Amino acid sequence: MAALDAVVLVCYLAGIVALGSAFGSRQKDARSYFLADHDVSWLLILLSIVATETSTMTFLSVPALVLDDRIGHLGFLQVAVGFIVGRWIVALWLLPSFFQGGLQTAYELLRAAYGPVVQRVASGLFLVTRTVADGLRLYLAAIVVQELTGLSGPASVWIMGGMTFVYTVFGGMRAVVWTDALQLLLYLAAALLSLFVLVDGLPGGWQQMLELAQSGGRNRIFNLSFDWHDPYTLWVGLLGGAFFSMASHGADHLMVQRYLSSRSLRHAQMALATSGLIVFAQFALFLTIGLGLYGWGELGLAELANAKPDQAYARFIVLCLPPGVRGLIVAGLMAAAMSTLSSSWNSSAHALYSDFLSPWLQGRSSELLWARLLTAMFALLQGTIALLSLSVTEGRPVVEQALTIAGMTTGVLLGVFALHLMHWRGPALAVLWGLVCGSAVLAAVWMLGYLWPQCSIAWPLYPVIGATATALGTWLVHQVFVACKRLARGD
Repeated sequence: MAALDAVVLVCYLAGIVALGSAFGSRQKDARSYFLADHDVSWLLILLSIVATETSTMTFLSVPALVLDDRIGHLGFLQVAVGFIVGRWIVALWLLPSFFQGGLQTAYELLRAAYGPVVQRVASGLFLVTRTVADGLRLYLAAIVVQELTGLSGPASVWIMGGMTFVYTVFGGMRAVVWTDALQLLLYLAAALLSLFVLVDGLPGGWQQMLELAQSGGRNRIFNLSFDWHDPYTLWVGLLGGAFFSMASHGADHLMVQRYLSSRSLRHAQMALATSGLIVFAQFALFLTIGLGLYGWGELGLAELANAKPDQAYARFIVLCLPPGVRGLIVAGLMAAAMSTLSSSWNSSAHALYSDFLSPWLQGRSSELLWARLLTAMFALLQGTIALLSLSVTEGRPVVEQALTIAGMTTGVLLGVFALHLMHWRGPALAVLWGLVCGSAVLAAVWMLGYLWPQCSIAWPLYPVIGATATALGTWLVHQVFVACKRLARGD
């Protein structure tokens, strides 16, 4: 890192902390802290949605999909099309339910239908998986910052976590969405700038990049086969991507909190529906960066030919970008990580406060203090997980592994929300057993693919399996309950 790079990074960190912290004086109570008084414009919600679901893994691992010889194409865009479809379904089908009855969290929707136990189990599942997953994301982001800056791993965790901690804890949801918006613009600008450098560094420019991609078979997008083992076919991408997006954007409070912060249902629907198009364009940008990196590797430029897929973009940043520009790219990487962290801490604290603690804390003069303390607690928990993580699993690109885990956890919750929207009503115990069934089926599917790779199921289909198994398992368990009652009565 040159001195100019350090100046760029310090200016970014100081600016983002100052901006986020400035919103602290506007918080009056826990409701304004977590939901920004329901007064966030649809454009800010849109930018925050995209920034929140984009982490450092997206930044570095999506280009790796082009470089990895086991994948080596642009087929991830087929999944991104499914993401668009899924968001539109959530916007039209599920979002209206969140705006009825003054809901505070996604899981309060389940309380009226199935009781407080189901609400808290669903919220607890969200809290556990979100804390572990985003703690690992912080660790992975710190490793990247360590490689790019020369700082130690713990120092990288403390810098990113500490800066994010200040504005998130004191600024609340309003600080989160504003900083998300600026961080999104920063890391997209950084990505575009690095793509320009990549193309400019090829002797034949853009045309040569496309020719090398075509000769290497890296420019293929569509695959019309019906291979359910391959995550990058059109049919798996559409079905799996749609269910994945419905689960992550309809049953995960990380996203639902943003809708509830908007000014109206219409604003929330506009933000969610449009976000799919922005995410598709974003993935196209990062995959194009992958094509540029592939071209550099084929020509033997900057020793990229021997880099591992997940390391190639980072190596390019270190070796090929001029001072100042390199600092901007590192700031963009940190922005992608910090936007995910701030959203995770705030939404986790909100779920714990509203779904578990509100009967004891709501209405007290100290409720705002408690809201901030809970946010700080999740920041410390995820930071601890990051510091305790000693290694990163190698193999498939990290983005695939992260999406597989997310699909396993959010798919089962989607099944419960689907039962609610289909107006199925039954005992809470049946729903809880349905969650167990869905989780068990997904665990069996994963284990089968792990032990016998020829039996593996493409990761975009995990939410489909989880939601279906949960809904079907709930219904079957309820039928057993009904049959047992009839037998007991002698019917």
